[in-house]
Amino acid sequence: MEKPSLSERIEIHEGYFPDLSSGFSLYNPNAKRHSQHFFTRFIGEYIDVFGDPALGRIMVSLGTNESSLNVYKGDINLWWAWGYTENWVQDYICKVKVKPSVCLGLCKTMIEKLNDEGLETVYAPLGVGSNFKPLHKERSGVTYIGGPWKTESQMDMIVTPFKDKPYFEWIQRDYTKPVWELDELNEYYNKKQIALGMVHEFNIRWGLVSNRIPELFASGTPLINSYVFGFKELFGFEYPYFSHSSQQTLELADYILSNYSDVQREFEGYSKMVLENHRYINRWKTIFEKLKR
Repeated sequence: MEKPSLSERIEIHEGYFPDLSSGFSLYNPNAKRHSQHFFTRFIGEYIDVFGDPALGRIMVSLGTNESSLNVYKGDINLWWAWGYTENWVQDYICKVKVKPSVCLGLCKTMIEKLNDEGLETVYAPLGVGSNFKPLHKERSGVTYIGGPWKTESQMDMIVTPFKDKPYFEWIQRDYTKPVWELDELNEYYNKKQIALGMVHEFNIRWGLVSNRIPELFASGTPLINSYVFGFKELFGFEYPYFSHSSQQTLELADYILSNYSDVQREFEGYSKMVLENHRYINRWKTIFEKLKR
């Protein structure tokens, strides 16, 4: 790997994400913005408003693969902690070239795991970027965006009840075509009356709320989802549209469609809450406040 230029203040080493490039410099303040994933995609928003050159050169490693293990030493090294193996934290700490100064914990159970290993942490759950917002368009139909790799019980509970409905649309990733830009994804969400969601097994284990939930909330799109352990911890309330059975999924959809004006107002409130408190610029502000102490 080519050693990065000293003129670049933020260095991102991305690991364990198959859709991401590895080991490149991101967000040189004078360079072209790269469209990337989660925190890295939006760090530029924070730097543009709150950047603090006194912190020096910050290195950010994500995940647990080769790229993040070979991160260069900065004035501060951040690790966005993430891994799938049983002992991923211990394995990372044993192998990484530069120990992290601070770890970004996506949920409280991860924070506990990292603290048990003696690591400094900051709570930094997934959130939403500025691309997602209500567009106040006419909506119709029900959608699920994602592959069939969630657990079979969740698929039967959430997606199967709609498979034969004429108003249902299932969008899966076509690897022969470019990935949607976030503005396009937000526009698609804003066309639908209801979105369906499920939980990855990794998220089930840790109580991690995926980025899909705050993105859909920000767009003002009603969401029926399988139960998300960790939701109340993050958002502070019990979500009324979690489903525990195929019958409940259909009942929730019927309720939403039969009371759509009221439900839309409810989700406008969720949108406002997310856009005020759960944008990535909020997350980076929390992270940098920790670094400045």
